Parts: sequence; C-alpha cells; structure tokens
Amino acid sequence: MQTWIYSAYVQDEWKPTEKLTLNYGVRFDLYDGLVRADQASPRVAVVYTPFKGTTLHAGYARQFTPPPTELVSTESIKKFKNTTGAPASNGNGTPTVERDHLFDVGATQEIIPGLNVGIDAYYKKAVDLIDEGQFGPALIFETFNYRKGRVYGVEFTGSYTHENFYAYENFAYSVAQGTQVESGQFNFAADELKFINSHYIFLDHDQTFTNSIGAVYNWKGFMFSVDGIYGSGLRKNFANTGNLPYYIQVDAGITKRIEMARAGAVEVRGAVVNLNDKIYQIRDGSGIGVFAAQYGPRRAVYGGIKWELPFTKPKT
Repeated sequence: MQTWIYSAYVQDEWKPTEKLTLNYGVRFDLYDGLVRADQASPRVAVVYTPFKGTTLHAGYARQFTPPPTELVSTESIKKFKNTTGAPASNGNGTPTVERDHLFDVGATQEIIPGLNVGIDAYYKKAVDLIDEGQFGPALIFETFNYRKGRVYGVEFTGSYTHENFYAYENFAYSVAQGTQVESGQFNFAADELKFINSHYIFLDHDQTFTNSIGAVYNWKGFMFSVDGIYGSGLRKNFANTGNLPYYIQVDAGITKRIEMARAGAVEVRGAVVNLNDKIYQIRDGSGIGVFAAQYGPRRAVYGGIKWELPFTKPKT
C-alpha cells in the first residue's frame, strides 16, 4: 500500500544570558497510510550552566509516530477460519499512530579534571503505544497498539580521561509498559487479551537493569580495549509477567596503527567477542510477539586491516 508522510518544522535558539540557552520549536506531521492523522508537536529544551563544570538540562516534546506499513490484513485472517491455522482471537483493529508526551531532566558534573558524571531521568506518556512482534512459527512481523503506555527510567553515566587512558560506565533503570490492546488482537489468546485489558504489562523489549563498562589504553602505538555488558533479562511467559535470567558478556580488542610515509597508514585490528564463551538467552520463545528462542553470540575472533591511502586524506 502507498504511505505518505508530510512534515514541516520551525526551531529557534535563544540565549537570554551567557549561562542559559533555550531551544524551542514546533513540528507538524500529516500521515496518510493505514489511517489518516495529523498533529502539531511543540517542543522546548533548557540548558543552564550555573558554574564551570556543571550543566543542568530539562526538556519537553510532543511526539507523533506513524506505524510501520507491515500489516496482516483482515482478509488474510478470514482465509484461515475453521482451520488449524485460525488465530486465537478474531479481532484485528488497524494499527494507528502513536502520540506521546515526553519529559526529560538531568545534570552533568565534572568532579575533577577528566572525571565527569551525569544523571538523566525521563518519562513518556503514550496514547496508542506502538509495539511490534514476531508472531507464528514463520516469524511474521506484525504491528499492534496498546491504548495507553508509559515508559520511564533513570540513567547514570560516568567517564574518566587521563593522558593515554579512558574509561566509562553507564547504568540504566527502565520500565516500559502498555495496557489494552486495540489493534492486531488476533495475535493474542483470549485470556491474555482479557488480562492486558485490565493490567499494565511489560513490553517484550523491557529490561529493568542494563549496565555497560569499558576502558581503553594507548601504549607505544598499541590501543588495548575491554568492555562488558550486563542485562537483567528481557520478558517471558504469559503476558510478559516473567523475565529471563541476567547475562554478562565481556569483549576485548587491540589495534595497531602503522604510518608508512608516502604509502599512507595501515591500521591492524583484532577483537574477541564473548571472551568467556558464556551461553545465554536473549529470548526463550515465550512472551508477547516472541515465538523463537534467540541467543547471545558465542566466542568469536575477528580481525581487520584498514589502509588509509595518502590521496584520500582531505587537504588542510
């Protein structure tokens, strides 16, 4: 099917004082596809630096998100009536646009030279929250809407730089929930639809805690790197009421740059993914829109060579 999206926006930046910056604007969107809808979306953001090394920010945005054009039509569903391939439920409302109110507030602080920390909190209130799942053994993508949604969380960041050393750490707590399925209902069993109709449930991509950490060190032309990720586990089971076990993955790499005068420069890279070869599931095949198990990568070794030819460098 044909889908048309028309958009226009205006934006301005104003600095009433040296320490205060104000960004504001409005965007207009017209969507003509699965449905026809439009919205004017204002947004405003404030950045304030009360003193050196400290930055405060806050913002608000109205958002308008059209649905993907992938769709299982009502006509297709009817063809499976009275067969073993018939869906669990008969409803199939047309996916519609998502409309949100997004709020964000945070701060960054330089503790000592090279050491920076930050915190950011956000909240999204959604109407007609869009989600997408892989349904059936053939893993057909299908879009559906929750009548109401809420997404909120807090992120903590930190980084440290000193001479040839750089390290970072990021930690996030998040919650993503929806209630009352109003389109694509044929993907759900009747008891699941009934439960979601009266409860906020976690979305399939919700993960409560996520952490990433890493470091880079340059030594005599060699760059060594190591990083790790931690996740508390995505959702599973009836109406996403459970979650998978936590997982940890550690990667490492080394890079060497070799200057070759008129011949340019060569960069040799090596990397190991999942150093301890930990086997873990990202999904187990249960939960909403998840019909197949998925796993994190096994241990793998990669290598690469990049040759920077001298005539490709921009002239200064």
